Amino acid sequence: MKMNCFVIFLIVAISSSVVLSYDIAYGLYMPQYPDELLESSDIIIVGTVIETKVRNETMHYTFSNSTHLDVKQEYTMERTVHKVLVEEYLKNTLNWNDTLVDAYEPVIGTPGGSSTMGKTFENDDRVLLYFYKDTNEYLPESFKVPQECSAKDALTEKRLWFVDYNYEIMQNDLKFNGTDPYPVRYVAINDPIHFVYRYDADSMTGKSIDATLKIRWSSSDQLESETILQQDITLDSKMCEFIAHEEWEFNPTKEGDYRITISIKDDLNSQPIFSTSLDAKLDVDAAYSIPPLKQYHVGIKGHEAWCKEGLFLILKNDDTSNIVYDNHPACVTKNTLEKLIERNWGFVR
Repeated sequence: MKMNCFVIFLIVAISSSVVLSYDIAYGLYMPQYPDELLESSDIIIVGTVIETKVRNETMHYTFSNSTHLDVKQEYTMERTVHKVLVEEYLKNTLNWNDTLVDAYEPVIGTPGGSSTMGKTFENDDRVLLYFYKDTNEYLPESFKVPQECSAKDALTEKRLWFVDYNYEIMQNDLKFNGTDPYPVRYVAINDPIHFVYRYDADSMTGKSIDATLKIRWSSSDQLESETILQQDITLDSKMCEFIAHEEWEFNPTKEGDYRITISIKDDLNSQPIFSTSLDAKLDVDAAYSIPPLKQYHVGIKGHEAWCKEGLFLILKNDDTSNIVYDNHPACVTKNTLEKLIERNWGFVR
């Protein structure tokens, strides 16, 4: 049975006094992975939100004007502040001993100043918060932790950000996951394809996400196309884990391009959260047997060419400056590869 009280884990590096003035840098925020947060933060706490207020704060930002002079401006902004009853310090490089911490909603700078990131909590939430020194603003990666979950285990629980490869596509001995060397993914017709898709639910409560899977086929000449599958799927996650996933199979029955997309259900304004294409062939072995130079002539860069199993890709050096030319790829055995590198004929990229 799930409990109503959640824990907030915080990484904090602030004093217990209220600070109402901040200097904001602006730009895109790049999320950090759990191991990076554990290393870079100064304070990490887990505790319970006992009070939430919205305060007007004085903010400052600096920009360069048309004469390239730095101009400082001041403005006020509404910002949520949580009072957190500390359950445990999971990291404490500043030797804090406060039992109550004021934790400020994170903001991100914009060319016109700054704005809040919308990462707030509710009273009675159990939370884990990250802080750097000299600020009482918790990091955007801070999150709620159910009572059933270990705070220490939550610190290292796997996350997926937008730069991660979050899928696997398998057919017999073929396997694609975004790290494979094939710019064109050939699969065989009349042979089932198994998909595994993973999504960060941004919750440890066993959250499920309703989505729509769509597979659309088009002929190689792009003159014909049709939707061959469109169905609702549910991305399920387990309690105390962030990653939700779903698996399914489909069988391509004719040659052509298969575009697979996944979209969050009922979110008409969003772009698909996943999209990839497969090229179905009657003879997939022949498709993967194209020599690297022929691959180049159909538009595949030399350093992205693929080789048969047991062979290795090497790129030829320029005779005078050792610059790699993309139009001189070759697939060779390991023994030949070592000899060619030794003779400075080429090298592996």
